[in-house]
Amino acid sequence: VTASKEVMAIMETAEVDDYSTAELSIPFLGILQPLSPQLNPQKPEYIEGSKVGQMFNSVTKELYDSVDVVVAYHKRSFIEWVPRNAGGGFRGEHGPDMEPEFNNLLAEARKKRAAANEKETGRAVLPNNNELVDTRSFYVLCAGEEGSMAQPAVISMASTQTKVARDWLQMMNMYQPVGLPARRYPLFAAVYRLTTRQRS
Repeated sequence: VTASKEVMAIMETAEVDDYSTAELSIPFLGILQPLSPQLNPQKPEYIEGSKVGQMFNSVTKELYDSVDVVVAYHKRSFIEWVPRNAGGGFRGEHGPDMEPEFNNLLAEARKKRAAANEKETGRAVLPNNNELVDTRSFYVLCAGEEGSMAQPAVISMASTQTKVARDWLQMMNMYQPVGLPARRYPLFAAVYRLTTRQRS
């Protein structure tokens, strides 16, 4: 829908409504998996035209086969979750100083999973039986069509996805702009084109 010149003139001078960021939904950039509700026409989360392997914005519902992003900020944290078989749910976020305890708990959990011949999940188990998940969050701006504003989003990589996160972060660490002195540049110094591929 294209606004008329009169509406555009009003919009240019109109004051912005008063609301806080706490009232806004956080847009996440996710990948559609075979069981994602966005693929099921019977689910309210369904996105028309969606296909397995595409990326999507959780707020705008935009679909991407590839998307160009600029990384503004990266954060590592350890997210505490109630296991799904106990009802599920977010229970808190722990900072990077939790890493030594996480590594010890993860080693114990891996031994138990191996002994029980269970699939490795990359999740540690706390004494209260909640799960602790190593999570890397990338706060990005997604490029839109020419002339449109870039859209903010969060890319969250957890558990077995942390290797991809580490590899990407290393790419950023090694990035050297042509013609500039050799040094470490900020995360936002480059534009990255994101695509997906099936993991073997």
